[in-house]
Amino acid sequence: MEKMLVLSVQVRCQTPPSPESPPIPPSHLEMKFSLDAPAPTGICPRIEFHLYKGSAGTPLVQTTQSTQTSVVLTVSNVDTSHQGSYSCLYRIPGSQPISSPRSNSIDITIVSLPKPRISISAREVTWGHNVDITCSISTEHSGGTFVLQKLSGSLTETRNASPNSNTFTFPAVDFVHHGAYNCQYKTRVSDRSFNSSHSDSVSFSVIVVLLQPNISLSDPAGGMIWAHQGPEVVRGSSFTITCSTPPQYPGGIFHLILTASNRTETQVAVNHSASFLFPAADYSHQGNYSCVYETTVSTRNFSSPQSELLPLMVRACQVALVTSGVLTGLLLLLLVSAAIFLVCRKKRHNQEQVQKQTINACAMNTYFNRGEANEDEDDEEDYVNAEDFNDQDDYEQVKEDDSGSEFDYENVSQLQESEDEDIYQNYC
Repeated sequence: MEKMLVLSVQVRCQTPPSPESPPIPPSHLEMKFSLDAPAPTGICPRIEFHLYKGSAGTPLVQTTQSTQTSVVLTVSNVDTSHQGSYSCLYRIPGSQPISSPRSNSIDITIVSLPKPRISISAREVTWGHNVDITCSISTEHSGGTFVLQKLSGSLTETRNASPNSNTFTFPAVDFVHHGAYNCQYKTRVSDRSFNSSHSDSVSFSVIVVLLQPNISLSDPAGGMIWAHQGPEVVRGSSFTITCSTPPQYPGGIFHLILTASNRTETQVAVNHSASFLFPAADYSHQGNYSCVYETTVSTRNFSSPQSELLPLMVRACQVALVTSGVLTGLLLLLLVSAAIFLVCRKKRHNQEQVQKQTINACAMNTYFNRGEANEDEDDEEDYVNAEDFNDQDDYEQVKEDDSGSEFDYENVSQLQESEDEDIYQNYC
């Protein structure tokens, strides 16, 4: 933006006075001051006015008309290079030019505020969360204030710069905060106010993200089984499908969707869940089920993504349950029978061992006694007697008594106490 420095000078034409320039407060980029003298009493010739910056240099010259006693000296495109001390004089040209002494000097301060910078913590902000917008500026004129302004609407906030920046925090954003913002810096220099240009704009949007709900199946009547392809319920039995979601927003509703028929049922959310009861399962209930959570946030409706699919099959009768029960009973019966068989086999084995020990003891005693009675008999005859004793008839005679192992051991003890001949007669 082009600025101008304007100087206004007035003089008396009769006696060239020394122009005076009273001090004036510094301005942004545009200044006007005047040099006054007593009112003219005669006709003035042309006058040249010279404006100097500092003590030397080429002056800015402006010539008046013959009847003028003042002039405006203009400096265009003012910037910080024009800051400094200014003075002026006038000169009446002619064969003997007349020049006035220089006026008092005035100091002009050029206040140039750069464009502020603006930044934002997030471009997308979840409803109810916070967002920070920071304004900053690089200037020697610190200690001013920042103005944060929403481009659409009337939302404006002001914060003190400390020293050259400040952060505007929105602790719980709502949809009214959605939009674009810019910053402006304001300060005072020598009791005058100065404003910077506006910064670039930043914007953010307010979003609502609903989590994916959960879906589950329960069967209070016990008519459900878990097959390889998923849960199955018996036709005519009741079942319940429950939709739930993690706590995010209060209230809301759940939609239960049967994908095959596009059928939808709706329940109000209570404690972030809803239960859909089906009192009598039918084939029309077969298919894939899913849940969708819907809620209202600050007058706007939002829906969650669909839950995972829950497949459901309906069986005609409880064949699977009956079969499972029969198989379980048969398995138990088989286990009990096997246990009884093992116990009986163990008992018979023990009895046979006792009987074999008894027979072996009898045979040994017979052989020993025959050796003492007739030492001249051949060994072959003794072994024949032992073999005769081991014939099947003798074994059956001993085995006749099936009164238990205790009775067998009692007979053995009697054999050991009797005479050799008696032993042979009793058992052989």
